[in-house]
Amino acid sequence: MVRGERPALDMDLLKSLVAVSDAGAITEAASRLGLTQPALTRRIQQLEEEFGTELLSRSRRGARLTELGQLVDIEARVLIGRYEHLKSVVGRQRSHLCCRTRSRDFSLTTLTFFSK
Repeated sequence: MVRGERPALDMDLLKSLVAVSDAGAITEAASRLGLTQPALTRRIQQLEEEFGTELLSRSRRGARLTELGQLVDIEARVLIGRYEHLKSVVGRQRSHLCCRTRSRDFSLTTLTFFSK
């Protein structure tokens, strides 16, 4: 990826759509995410551009997912769950490998010290 380019699909964009789906309103979702309403609106627009279709139907009563928005919402939840699971697995493995390496280094240091 070229520096400064946005990845093909950003998890934050997907999380933004899920938040709007859960909250039923952009303002409420923005508050839950710690964003301003315009920032969240930009994220949703980026996602809509990515998919080339409107994902939300906006009205005075809030925001509702379009039919395709519902499909993206369902799949986004799966992707987000898998991504969080992957981060957890990598974190556990990194911790395990790190501890194993430290233990091996300690053993080698101890053997060197006692063999002299």
